[in-house]
Amino acid sequence: AKLAKPAAISACLEQTGHYSIAISKALHQHGIHALFLVNPRRIKAFGNQKLRRNKSDTADARLIARFLVAEQNDLTPWTPKTTENEQLTDLVRYTESITREIAKLKTKCEAAIDPIVLKSLSRRIKSEQKELAAIRLRINAIIKSSDTIRKSDQLIRSIPGIGEISSHLMLAEIPDLTHFSNARQLAAWAGVTPCHFVSGTSGRPTT
Repeated sequence: AKLAKPAAISACLEQTGHYSIAISKALHQHGIHALFLVNPRRIKAFGNQKLRRNKSDTADARLIARFLVAEQNDLTPWTPKTTENEQLTDLVRYTESITREIAKLKTKCEAAIDPIVLKSLSRRIKSEQKELAAIRLRINAIIKSSDTIRKSDQLIRSIPGIGEISSHLMLAEIPDLTHFSNARQLAAWAGVTPCHFVSGTSGRPTT
């Protein structure tokens, strides 16, 4: 059988972290540019709509293929991140990890009784906080070094209630903002688009 040329192939993957990114990079390098990474919630909702009953790797692959055929015109093709964007994602996710660790250590401090334990925990908290500050400086340096990222950062921070940390998180996790023509598209990509479910004529809708 004659294989289709890479440019004629479309591929769709569930966005499941570094595993899906590694596969996407490999496919992109081999010329498959009609490549789509989709929030798993969106594919699950599609499966529910189609009354999917089976759950297996084969069934999942078929469902994703059916989803791609039905929704491709409304999907945004995936493109590899720049080096700066990849660094930003890595650093921001690490700050989230450090922040959680600091919170755990503070909780342990509240429960600790022995002064030696308290001293040790306090020392670890200060060390983690110092590390966190250094990483955030690195994040800001990367943002300033890229005109595209810097402009996106300024745009995001113009939203009332969005500060430095929230902006960094959005820059790290959301692909190029220009891929979305409106807020609803972004919400759909994130899997948080409100949906109403009403049962009967007297039931109250739930979101």
